[in-house]
Amino acid sequence: MRNVNRYFGIKADVSGAYRNEDFQGTIQTAPGVTSTFRSETKGSIYNFLGGVQVKDNASEARLKPFGHALAGVAHVRAKIRSSGSSLPIQDFTFHDTGFAAGLGGGLDIKINDRFDFRAIQVDYNPIYSGSRFDNNFRFSIGLIIK
Repeated sequence: MRNVNRYFGIKADVSGAYRNEDFQGTIQTAPGVTSTFRSETKGSIYNFLGGVQVKDNASEARLKPFGHALAGVAHVRAKIRSSGSSLPIQDFTFHDTGFAAGLGGGLDIKINDRFDFRAIQVDYNPIYSGSRFDNNFRFSIGLIIK
């Protein structure tokens, strides 16, 4: 974050989100014959965004609400790996990079002249990848180093 003046700044945002799931099922492969399968999926989304932030950066303010509009790219990756199956199921990996945005805001609380505590940040995070449009939301907290 780089302040242009008291109220406006230029901001960069890099984030990652991860989700892993295991599932298993049974399939009828022939009349009276069933086969079981087990798969594990690993998914990730990385956002690389930049844009503007509106925030009162007055040194005497303790509570600092902010809003931002960010745009950039997201890299989406999903890997499906099968195991313990009698079926000829192949592993599969999908990845794509596409347009992403971060529209939202939150509240920072001043700790001292060098640090703020980000009490909450909520963003609408639309991502367009693989000819598909996903509507995501991000929630975060953290420490802001000035």
